[in-house]
Amino acid sequence: METLKTEVYTALVSTGKPATHANAMGGRNLPGITYYESDNQEGGRADGNEHNSEVEYTIDVWETSPEECSATGKLVHSKLALLGLRRTFSYDVPDPEKGVFHKNMRYRGRILNNEVYQ
Repeated sequence: METLKTEVYTALVSTGKPATHANAMGGRNLPGITYYESDNQEGGRADGNEHNSEVEYTIDVWETSPEECSATGKLVHSKLALLGLRRTFSYDVPDPEKGVFHKNMRYRGRILNNEVYQ
């Protein structure tokens, strides 16, 4: 089973926003990015062993304005695309009454020997 958790975290931190491994901001201060590995499947077998892994990462962007939420989402996308991950889902989940703007994004890739390919 291969994973890119460290690489994803490094890419998210490079946006300049705080990034944590979790599924919700909870009581944390905005802005921020949360992420977790939401799927890791055996992608194929060779000689009786796992040959590659198919992974999915769920990224949540939390901001105080819709403009900043979109801008951070674009920045996150550019960083994860450099890893070779492909965005498969993006959805705005605003809660303007609380002053929270939230974008949920999902990225997939196939890993073989720590290299991502599609």
